[in-house]
Parts: sequence; structure tokens; C-alpha cells
Amino acid sequence: MASRLLIFVICNTLLASVYAKPTSKRMPLEAFTRLTLDIVPDYGTQLVFPFVLDGMEPVLEINNTNKTGFTAEHKEGQNTILVTAKSPKAGGQAPDYRGLLFVTVGGYRVAIELRTTSRVSKNLAEVIFDLSPEKRDYLITEAVKRRTAQLDQDYQARAASLDDRVEAKALNLVADLAFSRPSTVRVKTAADVTLQDNISVEVYADEWKIYGSFAILVFELKNRSAHQIAINMASVTSIAEGGESRVTNGALKCNKTLKADSKIRCSLTTRNRSIVDADRLTLGVNTDRGAIHLAW
Repeated sequence: MASRLLIFVICNTLLASVYAKPTSKRMPLEAFTRLTLDIVPDYGTQLVFPFVLDGMEPVLEINNTNKTGFTAEHKEGQNTILVTAKSPKAGGQAPDYRGLLFVTVGGYRVAIELRTTSRVSKNLAEVIFDLSPEKRDYLITEAVKRRTAQLDQDYQARAASLDDRVEAKALNLVADLAFSRPSTVRVKTAADVTLQDNISVEVYADEWKIYGSFAILVFELKNRSAHQIAINMASVTSIAEGGESRVTNGALKCNKTLKADSKIRCSLTTRNRSIVDADRLTLGVNTDRGAIHLAW
């Protein structure tokens, strides 16, 4: 009876060692970290870092000195590395592999001695690296700096690309000017406008010059006062037969300072060529002395 009980206890002990629950180990992540892993073939150990391993500076580097016996795999966007030992061929003897695994990332260097074992109880399921609050805050700050720098770099690249596209469009417009003659629609409409401080200005819309992909309104402003006027922007408002209005902005080419008792010639360029055919149009010029309007 005693012998049977002893055999039962021994069997339970062996089964417990074979089917041992996964175990984890926590350890601080230092600038130089050393540890040893005993790995059962086809079991493996997962290294869990306190940050995503991609996008760090210096970048992630994994060096495995014994690729015959061990593998170390990392999936992009994760904070883990899975280390496994290769199993023997069918019917073969359990291997006795030895090796070193070096992981370098974000200024941290981890050196791991790798050994195969047949004892499941010695195989750690996870090694969890911890950072102190101070080091974690520093890591977050550095990550924010890297992200900000990357965003700035992306912005500069997009801005440069945008500049190239704008230049290409400008050259296409120059080609339109070189290979086509504009059609002309006369306006020949003028009005006197009184601004702040009783400043009198004459506004005169001369004509539309219409090209293949844009139209230019040519107009003049004459200052009949002893005060200087600053020109800010201009637009044209079209009013359809049903009363719907639409404001069209464009590129204003004009001497932005209208000196006392002087006249300037300006142009407003728009890609909305159809505005020329509107039933009614109003030119609006914004100045530091008030708005100038001319309708026709």
C-alpha cells in the first residue's frame, strides 16, 4: 500500500513539472541588461518591453549568434520579441543548444545567454522589463520630440511638393499667355466713392481679358485727396438673374499704396472665367479707409 502511494506521488510530481503553469519574471530595464534564458524546444519566451520597439532612436537591432538552434522574432508595431528554441527532427535526440541574443533599441542594450532545457519548469513564458517613472517620462519626452520632428519633416516635404505643383501651374499659365491671344470684354464703367475722413476715390473698371483657363479684370483707382490709402484685397461678386450672389476672389496685382493725388492701375486674376457672363457684377476693393464698390 505504501509503495502504491509513493508511485502516485511521484507520478503527480512528474506531471506537475511537465504541465507547469506559464511563469513570468519582471526585471528593471537598464542601459546594459544581462540575463539567462532556459528554453524548452517549441515553447519559447516572450520579451516584453515598456515601449513599442519600432520608431526608436537608435533603431531596433536583433543579433542572434546561434540561428541554427534559436529564433528571435519581432512583429512591427509591437513591444515584444518572441525567442524560441528549435525542436529536434522526428525521432532525434533533444538538442543541447547554446547561444547569445543581443537586443539594442532606444539606447538600451540587452544581452541574453540562451540555453535549451527539457525542464518545463525552467522555461519562463515572459520576461517583462520595467522602467522607473523618471526613465519612462524621459522616454515619453524623447518620443514626442521624434514625432514632432517627423511631422515637421513631413510638412516640409509636402510644402516643397506643393511649391513644385504651384510652379508647374504658373508655368502652364505662362504658356497660355505665350500661345494664345485673349478675347476682350469691355466694361468702361466708373464711379466716385467717398471713404472715411471724406476721402474721394474714383474707381474705373476698364475691361476683362479672357484666356483659355483664366480671366483678368483690369481696373484703375484714382486718389483725389491729400491722404494715402492702403489697398488690402479685391474681389468680384456676381449676381445671377434669380438674385443668387457669388463672391470670387483672385490674385490681386496692384501697388498696395495709393498715394495722395495719384492713380494706379490694377488687375484681378481669377480662374472662374464664367463670371464674365454674369448678369450683374460688383467690384469690391478693401482699403484701410473703407470699402470701394463699383457695380455694372
